[in-house]
Amino acid sequence: KVVAGAFGFSMIIYFWIMSVGYLTFGKASEGLILNNYSEKDALATAARIAMGFAVTFGFPLGFTGLRDATISVFDLKADKFVPVTLLLLSIIITGGCLFHDLGLANSLGGAVFGAMITLIFPALLLYYTASSTP
Repeated sequence: KVVAGAFGFSMIIYFWIMSVGYLTFGKASEGLILNNYSEKDALATAARIAMGFAVTFGFPLGFTGLRDATISVFDLKADKFVPVTLLLLSIIITGGCLFHDLGLANSLGGAVFGAMITLIFPALLLYYTASSTP
């Protein structure tokens, strides 16, 4: 119950902030709403700094899961730890340098993962279930 309440509360705050940002700028809203605010706005600058801290200190947690899952899925040995880390970081950094519009990145991510969830994952589940059944 506590976890569900925390997620629900976070979702309400997220939708409230998203709505306020959209209602403020309308169709001129950028993918990262903070880009719409003036660079001289002290509160927007504080929010940018807070976002920087959140991304900086949250990235290692997400990346560790990605790296460990990659090593596990491809059944790689322990000596591949550093090359896998460098490869994944290179891919992420390259993507970060190429995508300047977060709206485009969100749209692409949503389209790809939406297609995977509706088309690819069910087929894979059926395939692996059928192949593992005696």
